[in-house]
Amino acid sequence: YARVPAQVIKGTHAKNILCTRFSPATDCTLLASGGADGLVVISDVDTDETVHVFENVGPTLSLDFHPTHPHLLLQSGMDRSHRILDLRSQSVAQVFSDHTKYVVRARWHPNGQLFATASYDHDVCSYRVSDTNPDQYEHLYRVTFRTAVESILFVTMGEETVLLVAAREDNFLYAISLKTWERTSFNMNANGDDVISFSALDLAVSPDQRVLLVATDKCRIITFLLDPFVQVR
Repeated sequence: YARVPAQVIKGTHAKNILCTRFSPATDCTLLASGGADGLVVISDVDTDETVHVFENVGPTLSLDFHPTHPHLLLQSGMDRSHRILDLRSQSVAQVFSDHTKYVVRARWHPNGQLFATASYDHDVCSYRVSDTNPDQYEHLYRVTFRTAVESILFVTMGEETVLLVAAREDNFLYAISLKTWERTSFNMNANGDDVISFSALDLAVSPDQRVLLVATDKCRIITFLLDPFVQVR
């Protein structure tokens, strides 16, 4: 386990750093960071240099690089909007305002043709490449939940890629089919009851898409196998 910082990049933000993301590009050493100061900073971790700063994008809660076009960076935040930032042109490529509260997560589909957002307005929105302009994305579908949505993640379950959703004060995880937009629920309580004793705050999947980690607000991480969906510990 890592115990000692290998590197510290200082002076990039004036306020709290709320999220970070490494570029997936091969041999790329770029790190994106979003802060409460309304900045998204692109840093080179090899040289400690600031490559670019996107200003006035609002306090940022989530960042995600496009899986096949890593010059595109998905950003969402407290200003109820989300954006596609273009590192190549150093500009904001698109702005979306389809939520009414914090947009806490924005995640690309593995093929880059879709992305989804999650908000405290209880909604998950999905977007696809526009039929008329391949460089633009358009709103596709909206799914509403009972409580504020905390996290989303595209994962492979069986032969299908689905969108997993975790909502506050809900003991279920939800898998949304990208074909029918129907949802399947999975109880996170090991004994199968409906007692709500925690909220799932974040989701992460292993590189082989077999194991899901669920971080909760009770100093607990729950581990699940995805196919079939079974709690491991």
